Amino acid sequence: MIMMSDSLTAGQLKPLSKKNQSDQVVDVLKEYIASDEIQVGEKLPPELTLAKMLNVSRSTVREAIRTLSVLGYIEIVNGKGSFLRQKKADLPIQQITSWFESHKLELSDFIEVRQLIEPYAIAMAIERGTPEEFIRVDEIRRTYEQEWERGANLRLADLDARFHQAIVDMAHNRVLSKMYKVVVEAFADYRRRSFTVQEHADNAIEPHRKINAALEERNILEAQRCMREHLDKVYRDMSFSQTNQ
Repeated sequence: MIMMSDSLTAGQLKPLSKKNQSDQVVDVLKEYIASDEIQVGEKLPPELTLAKMLNVSRSTVREAIRTLSVLGYIEIVNGKGSFLRQKKADLPIQQITSWFESHKLELSDFIEVRQLIEPYAIAMAIERGTPEEFIRVDEIRRTYEQEWERGANLRLADLDARFHQAIVDMAHNRVLSKMYKVVVEAFADYRRRSFTVQEHADNAIEPHRKINAALEERNILEAQRCMREHLDKVYRDMSFSQTNQ
Protein backbone atom coordinates (compact mmCIF):
# COMPACT_ATOMS: atom_id res chain seq x y z
CA MET A 1 0.00 0.00 0.00
CA ILE A 2 1.27 3.46 -0.85
CA MET A 3 1.44 5.79 2.11
CA MET A 4 1.23 9.47 1.27
CA SER A 5 0.92 12.50 3.49
CA ASP A 6 2.45 15.93 3.90
CA SER A 7 4.87 14.49 6.46
CA LEU A 8 6.38 11.87 4.16
CA THR A 9 10.00 12.13 3.14
CA ALA A 10 11.36 11.56 -0.35
CA GLY A 11 12.90 8.25 0.71
CA GLN A 12 9.54 6.66 1.44
CA LEU A 13 8.65 6.33 -2.22
CA LYS A 14 10.82 4.90 -4.96
CA PRO A 15 11.85 7.64 -7.41
CA LEU A 16 10.36 7.27 -10.85
CA SER A 17 12.37 6.52 -13.95
CA LYS A 18 12.68 9.17 -16.65
CA LYS A 19 10.35 7.38 -19.09
CA ASN A 20 6.73 8.57 -19.17
CA GLN A 21 7.04 10.23 -15.78
CA SER A 22 3.66 11.97 -15.90
CA ASP A 23 1.91 8.68 -16.67
CA GLN A 24 3.77 7.03 -13.81
CA VAL A 25 2.73 9.80 -11.40
CA VAL A 26 -0.88 9.32 -12.51
CA ASP A 27 -0.60 5.59 -11.78
CA VAL A 28 0.97 6.19 -8.36
CA LEU A 29 -1.73 8.68 -7.40
CA LYS A 30 -4.48 6.34 -8.62
CA GLU A 31 -3.11 3.63 -6.35
CA TYR A 32 -2.98 6.10 -3.48
CA ILE A 33 -6.57 7.22 -4.16
CA ALA A 34 -7.76 3.60 -4.22
CA SER A 35 -6.15 2.94 -0.84
CA ASP A 36 -7.55 3.72 2.61
CA GLU A 37 -4.95 6.45 3.17
CA ILE A 38 -7.16 9.22 1.79
CA GLN A 39 -10.90 9.71 1.87
CA VAL A 40 -13.29 11.70 -0.30
CA GLY A 41 -13.05 15.39 0.54
CA GLU A 42 -9.52 15.20 1.90
CA LYS A 43 -6.65 17.22 0.49
CA LEU A 44 -3.81 15.66 -1.47
CA PRO A 45 -0.22 16.52 -0.54
CA PRO A 46 1.06 19.72 -2.20
CA GLU A 47 2.65 19.51 -5.65
CA LEU A 48 6.10 20.37 -4.31
CA THR A 49 5.88 17.62 -1.68
CA LEU A 50 4.86 15.04 -4.28
CA ALA A 51 7.61 16.19 -6.63
CA LYS A 52 10.27 15.70 -3.95
CA MET A 53 8.86 12.33 -2.89
CA LEU A 54 8.86 10.99 -6.46
CA ASN A 55 12.00 12.78 -7.63
CA VAL A 56 10.24 14.47 -10.54
CA SER A 57 9.66 18.08 -11.51
CA ARG A 58 6.78 20.06 -10.12
CA SER A 59 5.45 20.56 -13.66
CA THR A 60 5.27 16.76 -14.08
CA VAL A 61 3.20 16.48 -10.91
CA ARG A 62 0.99 19.37 -12.02
CA GLU A 63 0.32 17.63 -15.33
CA ALA A 64 -0.63 14.41 -13.54
CA ILE A 65 -2.94 16.33 -11.21
CA ARG A 66 -4.67 17.95 -14.19
CA THR A 67 -5.12 14.55 -15.82
CA LEU A 68 -6.75 13.18 -12.66
CA SER A 69 -8.96 16.25 -12.53
CA VAL A 70 -10.12 15.70 -16.12
CA LEU A 71 -10.89 12.07 -15.27
CA GLY A 72 -12.99 13.19 -12.31
CA TYR A 73 -10.89 11.82 -9.45
CA ILE A 74 -9.97 15.14 -7.89
CA GLU A 75 -11.09 18.74 -7.74
CA ILE A 76 -8.56 21.54 -8.02
CA VAL A 77 -9.44 24.55 -5.86
CA ASN A 78 -7.43 27.64 -6.74
CA GLY A 79 -5.35 28.83 -3.83
CA LYS A 80 -6.23 25.83 -1.67
CA GLY A 81 -4.96 22.72 -3.43
CA SER A 82 -6.32 19.46 -4.82
CA PHE A 83 -9.03 17.48 -3.06
CA LEU A 84 -10.25 13.93 -3.59
CA ARG A 85 -13.62 14.10 -5.34
CA GLN A 86 -14.30 10.39 -5.71
CA LYS A 87 -12.54 7.04 -5.78
CA LYS A 88 -13.52 6.19 -9.36
CA ALA A 89 -13.09 8.13 -12.59
CA ASP A 90 -16.05 9.83 -14.25
CA LEU A 91 -14.83 9.05 -17.74
CA PRO A 92 -12.30 6.24 -18.09
CA ILE A 93 -10.72 6.40 -21.53
CA GLN A 94 -12.53 3.27 -22.72
CA GLN A 95 -15.91 4.88 -21.87
CA ILE A 96 -15.41 8.34 -23.36
CA THR A 97 -16.49 7.33 -26.87
CA SER A 98 -19.81 5.87 -25.72
CA TRP A 99 -20.35 8.94 -23.53
CA PHE A 100 -20.06 11.24 -26.54
CA GLU A 101 -22.36 9.01 -28.58
CA SER A 102 -25.06 9.01 -25.91
CA HIS A 103 -25.11 12.81 -25.49
CA LYS A 104 -26.34 15.29 -28.05
CA LEU A 105 -23.67 17.87 -27.46
CA GLU A 106 -23.94 21.29 -29.01
CA LEU A 107 -21.22 22.71 -31.19
CA SER A 108 -20.17 25.08 -28.41
CA ASP A 109 -19.43 22.09 -26.16
CA PHE A 110 -17.01 20.64 -28.71
CA ILE A 111 -15.26 23.96 -29.20
CA GLU A 112 -14.95 24.51 -25.45
CA VAL A 113 -13.25 21.12 -25.08
CA ARG A 114 -10.82 22.02 -27.85
CA GLN A 115 -10.17 25.41 -26.26
CA LEU A 116 -9.28 23.64 -23.02
CA ILE A 117 -7.04 21.01 -24.61
CA GLU A 118 -5.21 22.59 -27.52
CA PRO A 119 -3.61 25.74 -26.02
CA TYR A 120 -2.37 23.60 -23.12
CA ALA A 121 -1.16 20.87 -25.48
CA ILE A 122 0.73 23.25 -27.75
CA ALA A 123 2.73 24.55 -24.80
CA MET A 124 3.77 21.01 -23.89
CA ALA A 125 4.43 20.28 -27.57
CA ILE A 126 7.01 23.06 -27.71
CA GLU A 127 8.70 21.76 -24.57
CA ARG A 128 8.63 18.06 -25.50
CA GLY A 129 8.37 17.74 -29.26
CA THR A 130 11.16 16.05 -31.20
CA PRO A 131 12.72 17.68 -34.30
CA GLU A 132 11.00 15.06 -36.44
CA GLU A 133 7.61 15.95 -34.96
CA PHE A 134 8.06 19.66 -35.68
CA ILE A 135 8.88 18.72 -39.28
CA ARG A 136 5.81 16.48 -39.43
CA VAL A 137 3.47 19.31 -38.40
CA ASP A 138 4.94 21.54 -41.09
CA GLU A 139 4.60 18.76 -43.68
CA ILE A 140 0.90 18.37 -42.89
CA ARG A 141 0.43 22.13 -43.15
CA ARG A 142 2.15 22.19 -46.55
CA THR A 143 0.08 19.26 -47.79
CA TYR A 144 -3.08 21.09 -46.73
CA GLU A 145 -2.06 24.11 -48.80
CA GLN A 146 -1.20 21.94 -51.80
CA GLU A 147 -4.58 20.22 -51.68
CA TRP A 148 -6.28 23.58 -51.18
CA GLU A 149 -4.58 24.93 -54.31
CA ARG A 150 -5.84 21.87 -56.23
CA GLY A 151 -9.35 22.47 -54.95
CA ALA A 152 -9.40 19.07 -53.24
CA ASN A 153 -11.69 20.16 -50.42
CA LEU A 154 -12.73 16.61 -49.59
CA ARG A 155 -9.25 16.01 -48.16
CA LEU A 156 -8.97 19.29 -46.28
CA ALA A 157 -11.13 18.30 -43.31
CA ASP A 158 -8.94 15.24 -42.73
CA LEU A 159 -5.72 17.21 -43.10
CA ASP A 160 -6.99 19.85 -40.69
CA ALA A 161 -7.73 17.14 -38.13
CA ARG A 162 -4.28 15.61 -38.66
CA PHE A 163 -2.57 18.98 -38.20
CA HIS A 164 -4.18 19.54 -34.81
CA GLN A 165 -3.80 15.91 -33.69
CA ALA A 166 -0.09 16.00 -34.55
CA ILE A 167 0.37 19.00 -32.25
CA VAL A 168 -1.49 17.32 -29.39
CA ASP A 169 0.54 14.13 -29.87
CA MET A 170 3.75 16.17 -29.55
CA ALA A 171 2.83 16.76 -25.90
CA HIS A 172 3.70 13.09 -25.29
CA ASN A 173 0.81 12.58 -22.91
CA ARG A 174 -1.02 9.38 -23.81
CA VAL A 175 -4.19 10.22 -21.89
CA LEU A 176 -4.41 13.63 -23.53
CA SER A 177 -3.85 12.17 -27.01
CA LYS A 178 -6.52 9.50 -26.53
CA MET A 179 -9.03 12.00 -25.21
CA TYR A 180 -8.37 14.36 -28.09
CA LYS A 181 -8.83 11.59 -30.66
CA VAL A 182 -12.28 10.97 -29.23
CA VAL A 183 -13.07 14.67 -29.50
CA VAL A 184 -11.86 14.70 -33.12
CA GLU A 185 -14.09 11.76 -34.01
CA ALA A 186 -17.11 13.32 -32.32
CA PHE A 187 -16.27 16.61 -34.01
CA ALA A 188 -15.86 15.10 -37.49
CA ASP A 189 -19.36 15.81 -38.79
CA TYR A 190 -19.17 19.48 -37.85
CA ARG A 191 -15.70 19.72 -39.39
CA ARG A 192 -16.75 18.06 -42.68
CA ARG A 193 -19.78 20.32 -43.03
CA SER A 194 -17.66 23.38 -42.37
CA PHE A 195 -15.13 22.50 -45.06
CA THR A 196 -17.83 22.29 -47.71
CA VAL A 197 -17.84 26.09 -47.51
CA GLN A 198 -14.86 27.36 -49.50
CA GLU A 199 -14.37 30.40 -47.29
CA HIS A 200 -13.96 28.19 -44.26
CA ALA A 201 -11.35 26.05 -46.00
CA ASP A 202 -9.56 29.27 -46.96
CA ASN A 203 -9.68 30.54 -43.39
CA ALA A 204 -7.47 27.73 -42.07
CA ILE A 205 -4.46 28.67 -44.21
CA GLU A 206 -3.17 31.72 -42.37
CA PRO A 207 -3.90 30.49 -38.81
CA HIS A 208 -2.06 27.24 -39.52
CA ARG A 209 0.90 29.22 -40.84
CA LYS A 210 0.98 31.38 -37.72
CA ILE A 211 0.67 28.39 -35.40
CA ASN A 212 3.44 26.57 -37.24
CA ALA A 213 5.69 29.64 -37.15
CA ALA A 214 5.23 29.98 -33.39
CA LEU A 215 6.05 26.28 -33.00
CA GLU A 216 9.24 26.64 -35.01
CA GLU A 217 10.23 29.68 -32.94
CA ARG A 218 9.47 27.71 -29.74
CA ASN A 219 7.33 30.67 -28.62
CA ILE A 220 4.80 29.23 -26.18
CA LEU A 221 2.77 32.39 -25.51
CA GLU A 222 2.48 33.25 -29.19
CA ALA A 223 1.56 29.67 -30.07
CA GLN A 224 -1.19 29.64 -27.46
CA ARG A 225 -2.49 33.01 -28.62
CA CYS A 226 -2.59 31.89 -32.25
CA MET A 227 -4.33 28.64 -31.31
CA ARG A 228 -7.01 30.43 -29.29
CA GLU A 229 -7.64 32.92 -32.09
CA HIS A 230 -7.88 30.07 -34.58
CA LEU A 231 -10.39 28.14 -32.48
CA ASP A 232 -12.50 31.26 -31.95
CA LYS A 233 -12.66 31.68 -35.73
CA VAL A 234 -13.44 27.98 -36.19
CA TYR A 235 -16.39 28.38 -33.84
CA ARG A 236 -17.74 31.33 -35.81
CA ASP A 237 -17.31 29.51 -39.12
CA MET A 238 -18.83 26.26 -37.94
CA SER A 239 -21.71 28.00 -36.21
CA PHE A 240 -22.52 29.50 -39.60
CA SER A 241 -22.40 26.04 -41.21
CA GLN A 242 -24.64 24.58 -38.53
CA THR A 243 -27.31 27.25 -38.93
CA ASN A 244 -27.30 26.89 -42.71
CA GLN A 245 -27.89 23.15 -42.97
